[in-house]
Amino acid sequence: MVCVVGAGLTLSALRGGWSHTLPEVAEAPPTNWRALGLLGAGLVANLALIDTLGFVFAATAQFVLVAAAFGSRHPLRDLGIGLAVTFGAYLAFDKLLGVNIGAGILEGIL
Repeated sequence: MVCVVGAGLTLSALRGGWSHTLPEVAEAPPTNWRALGLLGAGLVANLALIDTLGFVFAATAQFVLVAAAFGSRHPLRDLGIGLAVTFGAYLAFDKLLGVNIGAGILEGIL
């Protein structure tokens, strides 16, 4: 039953969906494939790096790629912000909550 509903929704989406007559949908700009690709690359980078490098570096790579997808033109700034945010999140989970989310190469340092 779930597959039937999924197939029906997919078919409806490929035909334009039920909202294709709405003005905001009809006037929407074309798909930004570069941004979509960068978002996908961020996800793949996180998945590929999390086991070896750990949460901080994997999530930082994802942060930089997602920021670029949203139009940021400052990768070094994004890298610094990403490192600060992900390192803070790691410390909060590991030290405050006691949840190991994977330090990776930082394991011996921290």
